Amino acid sequence: MKKNTYLAGIQITEIESEKGLNETELEFLVSKVFRFIDFSVYTFDSPPTIYLIANKNKSYKSFLSEIEDLLLIEIYEGEDSGKNKKVPSKDEIKNLINKNINGLEIFNGLDCCVWLAFEYPEQYLKKSEELWLTEFQTIVGEFEAITMIGYNSKIKDNIWQQWGDGQYDEGAISNPNQADQYIGENITTQHSVSLNCLELANFKKKYEFD
Repeated sequence: MKKNTYLAGIQITEIESEKGLNETELEFLVSKVFRFIDFSVYTFDSPPTIYLIANKNKSYKSFLSEIEDLLLIEIYEGEDSGKNKKVPSKDEIKNLINKNINGLEIFNGLDCCVWLAFEYPEQYLKKSEELWLTEFQTIVGEFEAITMIGYNSKIKDNIWQQWGDGQYDEGAISNPNQADQYIGENITTQHSVSLNCLELANFKKKYEFD
């Protein structure tokens, strides 16, 4: 069964700290992550396992540019785990983050966002294009600003797409005349995201939900 990896960058403008997260800011972050999981479970036919992306290099120049610096923290097991797991509460997510956050950065201060990763099997959709037009479109409406990166079957490549308040913003779908800036290798050259991030197996380590 083929699975494509997708990245979701949720903007969090309430966080301004440059040196770690204080308690209030962590709660803002947890609230956004919880909302993404909650709507993913509601939206996807088979809710995927969802990971929080952490960076062990506190001096990173771009959060997703070096796969060797990135780790995954499992925050939702997904329906395909074989366990009937409900959506974790905000307290459970917060406790899991606190348990694994030591020495790691989970907030991309340069872009003011938190990054999540998940895989989705193509068998649940006729085309991966539908994922962008239906499931993703439902989820993004819950956030002031969000970026999605991953494979789009209509464009036949990995793409970068942003939304603001549920409406298309910058990206391959919304800017077809400049789509090359948001496709394939240009995701790395223009947006400093390593394409190695679009394969979960490339991440060094995963902290699993207990």
